[in-house]
Amino acid sequence: ISQTITLADGQDAEDIKVYLTAYRPPGTDVKVYVKVKNGDDPDPIESKKWIELIKESNGDDLYSSVVNRLDFKEFSFTFPAELKTGNIGEFQYESEGSIYTSYKYFTIKIVLLATNAAVIPRVADLRAMAMQI
Repeated sequence: ISQTITLADGQDAEDIKVYLTAYRPPGTDVKVYVKVKNGDDPDPIESKKWIELIKESNGDDLYSSVVNRLDFKEFSFTFPAELKTGNIGEFQYESEGSIYTSYKYFTIKIVLLATNAAVIPRVADLRAMAMQI
């Protein structure tokens, strides 16, 4: 889990791109979650629910070689389309009856999954971009 990132004043974001370089052999998975909070939302970010980001560009079908443990692949993640409900496709969320269309704070969590304890995924690096539309 990353530290909470605070965007500069006036730089609130409406979308996100997360890039991972990962070793993901068959039978494993890498999932990315994010918590976001608008600057006007009175609730603390710790109380927000984790949102699972989706893999882009057929990332669910991309696997590393089982015999080459250095066969790292690049995966990209973003908000699910059903959460991009703003007028121009921006991310929105609801909190205590208010709808927020951007975020100033975010935290990222990476979850590594495997069906066999001897064959596990690994992440080499993480890059995240809070994007304005």
